[in-house]
Amino acid sequence: MQRTVLVVDDDRQLCELLTDFLTEAGYAVQCADNGETAWAELQRSSPDVVLSDIKMPRLSGIDLASRLVSGGYATPIILMSAGYDDWTGISASFIRKPFDFDHLLATIAAVLNPPTQRRTWATA
Repeated sequence: MQRTVLVVDDDRQLCELLTDFLTEAGYAVQCADNGETAWAELQRSSPDVVLSDIKMPRLSGIDLASRLVSGGYATPIILMSAGYDDWTGISASFIRKPFDFDHLLATIAAVLNPPTQRRTWATA
């Protein structure tokens, strides 16, 4: 089953680049050019992960992440930024722009396939 990534960025060229790259990597990709459009898309579909810029008009990536959490969505979000450093307190992963595409794929894979907790039993 093909996993879907919702890419949210007001930079059209980056959105197109990420769409091409992620499609080639085997993902289905949806794009939104701002947080409000992304929020509307999240009401219609259920992407497996959201990859969002932080600084955008209308609704920032941080506000989008907050809406996801407060709305009870389990969709993981990865925030990206070239200059934003204070994202503490937000339930999201972070990747700094410009990013290495292998690192981006590894980050997406990590949020889609989190390690399971193993219960270990001590023997006496």
